[in-house]
Amino acid sequence: MFSGIWIPLVTPFHDGPDSRVDTAALRRLVHHYQAAGVAGFVALGTTGEAALLSQIERYTVLETIAEACGEREHGGTPYLIGVGAADTREVCAQIRHYERWNSAGYLVPPPYYVCPSQAGLRWHYTQVAASTSRAVVLYNVPKRTGVSIAPHTALVLAEQANIVAIKECVADNFGALQGGPLDVLSGDDSALLDCLAHGGAGGILAGAHIRPELFVALVEHHRAGRIDEARRLAHALAPLATLLFAEPNPAPVKALLAEAGHIGEQTRAPILPVTESLRRRLVAALQALETVEADRALRLA
Repeated sequence: MFSGIWIPLVTPFHDGPDSRVDTAALRRLVHHYQAAGVAGFVALGTTGEAALLSQIERYTVLETIAEACGEREHGGTPYLIGVGAADTREVCAQIRHYERWNSAGYLVPPPYYVCPSQAGLRWHYTQVAASTSRAVVLYNVPKRTGVSIAPHTALVLAEQANIVAIKECVADNFGALQGGPLDVLSGDDSALLDCLAHGGAGGILAGAHIRPELFVALVEHHRAGRIDEARRLAHALAPLATLLFAEPNPAPVKALLAEAGHIGEQTRAPILPVTESLRRRLVAALQALETVEADRALRLA
C-alpha cells in the first residue's frame, strides 16, 4: 500500500482574522489530486500546519479529508493521519481518538524536543504500535524533532507487525534501509529519484502539490525501467522543489496553489505568507517547468 506519491495536504483557510478552515477548498484539493493519480494523502501532517490547529480544527480537517477520500464517484483513496507529540502517552491517546476514522494508519515522528536515545525511540514506537492494529509509518525528520531514527533502529522496529514503512528525510539513510522490510518513502522532494534508485517505494512530498502528475510520472517511469526519463523529470522539477522550501513550509506551496486559484494563500501565524520576491521566483520557476514540459510534448507529438 505504501508506495507511489502521497501528498501531505495543506490546510486551506478562509481569509480574515479568524482564518477558519476552508473545508470546501480542502475537498476540491483531494479531488484534484485523485484525478492526478496520487497514491494517497496525509491528513494533519507538518505541511497541514497541524501543530497550529485546535483539536476541533483537526477533527474538521480529518473529517473533510476522510469524506472526500471515500466518495465513491472519485474512487476511494487511502490516507494516513499525522500524529506527533513530545509525550508518548499523548501520541497513543491521540491515536485512540482517531481510530473512529477509517484511515490506512498513522504517520508518527519521534517525540520532539526531548531528544530520546535510540533505545528511547524503540520504546516510543513499540508503545505506539501497541496502541493500534493499523499501520504505523515512521517519520524520520530530525530537522523538526531534534533526533534521528537510525537505520538500525528502524529495521529493529520493523519486527513489530504493524510498523511497515518509513518516511525518510535523511537521504544518506536510503542505502542502509535498502532491501529491508520497510517500504521507504522519501520525505525530501529533491531526493525522490535517489530514494527510488535505492529501492524506495515513492515519496510523501509537499512539493507534489504542484504539478502532481509529473511526480507520479517520475515514479512510474522508474518502475518501468525508463531511468533516463525519470532522471529528466527529476532534473526539470529540481529548481521548483528547492524554492518550495526557501521559506517556511507550507507558505510557498500555498502561494502557488493560490496563484492557480485552488485555495487562498493564508497561513497560520507564526508561519507567514511568502515574501513578494520569493513569490515572483516561484511563479517564474513554475512557468519555466511548464515551458519545458510543453516543448517536450510538442517534440513527442
